[in-house]
Amino acid sequence: METLKLNRDLITIWSLALVSIGAVVTTRHVILMLPLLVYMLYKSTRGIITYRGTFLMVPFCIMLMSAFAGIYLVVLRSIS
Repeated sequence: METLKLNRDLITIWSLALVSIGAVVTTRHVILMLPLLVYMLYKSTRGIITYRGTFLMVPFCIMLMSAFAGIYLVVLRSIS
């Protein structure tokens, strides 16, 4: 049962990371980054990162980089 929950969480986290990349690529839905990051922080504080540390940190880092890239692109567009 624990394995099923872990697999579901892994799928959720990886799909959120992919959605975050798509949000940055389109730069129309950068606002999506905030709830995704909040969700990731919530999951990481509940101990899910401790299961498979490195495997779960990769999508987390992808989402963080996507968020910063999205914010940077929005700021860049508003300046120019």
